[in-house]
Amino acid sequence: MGKAASGYRIVLTVTEADCPQAVLSLRSLFQNSAACEPIVLLGPRAVTNRVSQLGAGTRVRFVHSGASSHDDLFSEALRLFALEDVIVIRPGIVVPMHWDARLAAAAGRRNNIATVSPLHGGHLDIGMPRELSDIPAESGAWVDRVDSHCYEISMFEQPRVPSFFRGCAYVRREAIRSSQATQPDAFKEAALRLRYEHVVADHVFVGNLPGQSLTDGAISRAADPVLLRLRASVRAKLESGTAPAGNLGRAGRSSKLHVLHSWGGGLEHWVREYCWADRQHRNLVLKSYGPDGHFGSELRLYRAVDDPQPVAVWDLSPSYPNTAIHHAAYQSALYQIIEEYSIDSLVISSLIGHSLDVLETGLPAVFVCHDFYPFCPAFNITHNGICTSCTREELTACTLENPHNRFFSNTPPESWLGLRAAFTRICGEQSFPMVAPSESVRRHYIQLIPSLQDKFTVIPHGTRPIREEPLDLDPLHEGKLRVLVLGSLAPQKGLSLFQAIAGDLLQRAEIHLIGCGPWCGNYQGVAGITVMPEYVREELPGLLEKIRPDLALLLSIVPETFSYTLHELLELAIPVLATDIGSFRDRIEDSRSGFLCAPSPEAVLQRIRELDSRRQQLLAVHRHLRESRTSTLGQMLSGYDALLQTPEWSPGAYFQRDRTYASPRDRIQVFWRPTGGAFQERDSHSISCRLGEKPQLVHFPIPPLPYVPGQLRLDFANRPGLRLLKNTRLMDRSGTVLWQLGGGEAQFETQNDVQVLKALADGSLVMVATSEDPFITLPVNRQALAALQGGGALEVEIAAPPPEEYLPILVRSLSEDHSAEIGDRDRLIRVLSHTLATSQTRERTERQRLEHEMARVRADFARQRADSAAIQGDLREQLAQMYDSYSWRVSKPLRAVASLLLRLKPSLMPHHSSNGRKPAP
Repeated sequence: MGKAASGYRIVLTVTEADCPQAVLSLRSLFQNSAACEPIVLLGPRAVTNRVSQLGAGTRVRFVHSGASSHDDLFSEALRLFALEDVIVIRPGIVVPMHWDARLAAAAGRRNNIATVSPLHGGHLDIGMPRELSDIPAESGAWVDRVDSHCYEISMFEQPRVPSFFRGCAYVRREAIRSSQATQPDAFKEAALRLRYEHVVADHVFVGNLPGQSLTDGAISRAADPVLLRLRASVRAKLESGTAPAGNLGRAGRSSKLHVLHSWGGGLEHWVREYCWADRQHRNLVLKSYGPDGHFGSELRLYRAVDDPQPVAVWDLSPSYPNTAIHHAAYQSALYQIIEEYSIDSLVISSLIGHSLDVLETGLPAVFVCHDFYPFCPAFNITHNGICTSCTREELTACTLENPHNRFFSNTPPESWLGLRAAFTRICGEQSFPMVAPSESVRRHYIQLIPSLQDKFTVIPHGTRPIREEPLDLDPLHEGKLRVLVLGSLAPQKGLSLFQAIAGDLLQRAEIHLIGCGPWCGNYQGVAGITVMPEYVREELPGLLEKIRPDLALLLSIVPETFSYTLHELLELAIPVLATDIGSFRDRIEDSRSGFLCAPSPEAVLQRIRELDSRRQQLLAVHRHLRESRTSTLGQMLSGYDALLQTPEWSPGAYFQRDRTYASPRDRIQVFWRPTGGAFQERDSHSISCRLGEKPQLVHFPIPPLPYVPGQLRLDFANRPGLRLLKNTRLMDRSGTVLWQLGGGEAQFETQNDVQVLKALADGSLVMVATSEDPFITLPVNRQALAALQGGGALEVEIAAPPPEEYLPILVRSLSEDHSAEIGDRDRLIRVLSHTLATSQTRERTERQRLEHEMARVRADFARQRADSAAIQGDLREQLAQMYDSYSWRVSKPLRAVASLLLRLKPSLMPHHSSNGRKPAP
């Protein structure tokens, strides 16, 4: 792929006859262009002045010209902006969403492109659909519909054409400089002589206002098979009234990958809030999974943090107990995700179950310090107080004695020291920032790892408001103090501290333990104590409105990096007494926005007695909090956006349509029609399902019909690729089989963009869909169709099998079939190649990883050559294991199939076709 085009200028050329159309086109450009730069309006002074008076708007830069024809204005535009790419567009054109960025992305796909023209009505031989004829043309509604269909159907082949569309063309600056010609015809020919190409973006469609002709003979008459196929498919969708499958506004959004563990808690809540707030990007989620002692056993990729099912799963073999310094299977999976899902940046929230490889992708990234892992295996840098250092001896003592160090039962201190050293080295070498949610986190990290002092940025967490208005409380009542303990009372959250004060506290307060988890079962039924182990966050404001607490206690004995519980209490204006450590100290100004005390029973009780006797202090803090505002999600997101600089639009994501635009589910549909009638949406039944490698039964009910059906059509896919059909059968309402498809019926009466290449011994059909709209008409006999009038069902078992299983069979079958047209063969080759692309990408990544790993091991071997024979033997064993690894062995058939396909391409280009036509050069 060539370098992505950037720095383009949109130039609207205007002549004397263009004024009204120019204003309408400008409105379309304003509404749908991605570029922030003003649109240049180029034309004679009198014309530009008139357009300005008609309401051109403020986003226009007027450039006056003495030229009076569009060809001369085109030439002047190329001269004026020779240092930039230029999109030259004429009045009368109506553009779809992000049209300019999409043309720029198309231009950046290859370095030999001179111009990119969008599709237009002349290519597709279509006008405005009848059902949209009442909508003003300038609204662009019909353009958006056609454009969406083109994007759905396109295989992004961008066919070469003899010229460019003068109504709208993207012109590359390199071609302008090289050709030294600016008049349209001269530029076109000069670019071709220099071996540049003029191409059509077969995924972008522009329309025209009524009365504006878009005839462009050189392009419209081009009998390119890509354009002919596209024309047929788009017209079929428009005639059937089929709505576009996806939202083109979401296509091409750049992607962030959130890396986290699967333990839930506050970290997952933070990711959920981040993804909810970030509407400008796709936010994918990569979670690690594994049982105790093997947290690095599996990776699961989700489209959203709360999705119940992953879109992909990777086994991490061999598994690892906590975080790997380097792991081959992890690295391979990560690079596959980055490439196939067009990841632009990473938000790394946890390394538990992951590998440090995720810190070295080279993509923009941030490391969010939700805790102190992996420096601290106990997460909270607490052992007999807050740790200010962690030597080998101190870590050993922590492993033996620290009750907080309980999560990793099979990792000795030496392993932690090695992981810590690697983590520190990588953080220092790589350019990604480390984000601390509070100042104390930055301060503790720098104290423990001084070399990272320049890495930190403090961005407080934000969250959605829990309530529009804070509570209105009155702590001056004459009853007992109402004390709230909100959230978990796990050991690190202050269980022992609460147990030590509970008896004395009951003498002067009623206690409400809300969301305490399983830690407070002993207090169930105790007079004066209300226990609610769990609560629903959305119901919390109403619950606390009933309790009307005077004071909340946060008793953590470890330094919390951020506390959502504190955030919610501050938002609701409930005065908080918290231990004077970690982010509590950062966020609470004592006696103004809350109260602080040492993490000891005596200090907590003393402060409670003081506040109970001087409740005016509680009222003052409550009133202050009612006038204050906590950090918002918008503020948090702005901070991260400033660090990541992730663009809103990504060419990589745009051209990965199957991953980013269409639903991950396949839409399968059965149509029926009377003899001589047309297939229509109303006479059909569709099912959405996720096709896997194993066949699944799909059942299509057919209602009683007012006519004898003359034909059935099966639309068995909505994307190119391999499909396996088994046991296709038609039944009446009683379940009696009326007809069943046999392997000998592989030649269908009609079909669209599908080739049935092989009928297997069991009657199954291996089929290749070569577009987004493949279908077959089923060869059902008349007797079965007549019986179907009373209703029934069609059943079929269908799968999307792995390419390595069937491609050798298909390629061999294709090489033996000499009846196929050259165009059909070419399309099939492209689809088979496309089907292999993902597998080849994985194989290529695996090969590069293995080569890199083998080079590293050889270097280690050379450095250690003088050492003991035992060390040398160990290194040789590493090499042997890599050569014999599962990944290397499993990719062998893919490499063989790819080689076979490449060898097959020349053989599929005969000296002449069956109809006497010579193959295209």
